[in-house]
Amino acid sequence: MITAVNNFNNNHSIIGNEGDRLIIETNLKAPNNKVVEATFSKPTPENWKDIIPETENVLNAGTAGNKILRATLLM
Repeated sequence: MITAVNNFNNNHSIIGNEGDRLIIETNLKAPNNKVVEATFSKPTPENWKDIIPETENVLNAGTAGNKILRATLLM
């Protein structure tokens, strides 16, 4: 078992993976959510790379057909 996040003060959801990459939607340091990439070899937040950074609009992401889909709630 691999632990990517060991706190539940934020919301994290794995929305996809490819090979050793995990695609995670999170609100860690991003109250409006962002999408990050993690690897199985370095899964902890300090190694995450932003794929879709946080904006002023709330993000809701998902995957379909090997694509990342993004919906935003305009404030």
